[in-house]
This record gives sequence, C-alpha cells and structure tokens, in this order.
Amino acid sequence: MPSTSTFIWLFFKPSGRVGRAVYFLASMLIGVIQMFPIYKAIRELIRLGPETFANRSIEELFQLSPEFEYWWSIAGFLTFVMLWPSIALTVKRLHDIGRSALFTVVLFIPIAQLVAFILFCAVPGNPGPNKYGVRADVPQ
Repeated sequence: MPSTSTFIWLFFKPSGRVGRAVYFLASMLIGVIQMFPIYKAIRELIRLGPETFANRSIEELFQLSPEFEYWWSIAGFLTFVMLWPSIALTVKRLHDIGRSALFTVVLFIPIAQLVAFILFCAVPGNPGPNKYGVRADVPQ
C-alpha cells in the first residue's frame, strides 16, 4: 500500500511524472468521488417521479426536495474541490510524455478534455528520463 505522502504527491503536487495506468486509475477515483452525489441527486429525482419534476426549474426542484438540493450542492462543491487534484494529475501525465504543463489550458474545453483523456490513457510515456523526472509513478 502506498504511503500517505505518495497520495499527497499524486493528487496535490504537479511535479514529476505518472504513467498511463496510474493516470487512468487516479482519474477514475476522482470521477467516482465526483459522481456519487450526482447519482444520489438523480436517485432523489427518480423517487419523486417524472410527473413531479417535469417542466420545473432547478430552483423549484430545490424547494420541492431538500435532499435533491443537498446532493446537488455537494456535487458542485466536490467539482470545485477536485479541480486541483485533476490538474496536478494531468500535469504529471503531460510531463511523462514530455510536454509542458501549459497544455492543461486546452483541457478546459469539454470535447478536448475527453479526447485528451483517451490519448493520455493510450499514448506511452517517455521510456527513460526526461526533463521532468527520472521515471514515472514515483515522487520527484
């Protein structure tokens, strides 16, 4: 089991390199954390029934179901909180393929983000040392 300092490096420090497998698994963990409250909010809407929430604004749904409002608010908060870990992880993946962290700016375009994720999971990193680190998946 990796140490706490390894998790801190992986999710909060933009230095070093990560390989494809670590990038994929860490991204999936971030995605699951972000999706759980969305799942709970949708589940609450399903419980209310389609006739209840059809043609209503989000504000009306908040008044109709405090539980929906709670989970939707948690989802928004987690999206904000998980922004830095996502950026730090992506920067390390860019470093592994020999690219600068400036490429992360492109990832704020939704379609580019999906394409980049697929490419980051498919393109192998530099086999040896590069200017961003000696090897992938170890704190630098």
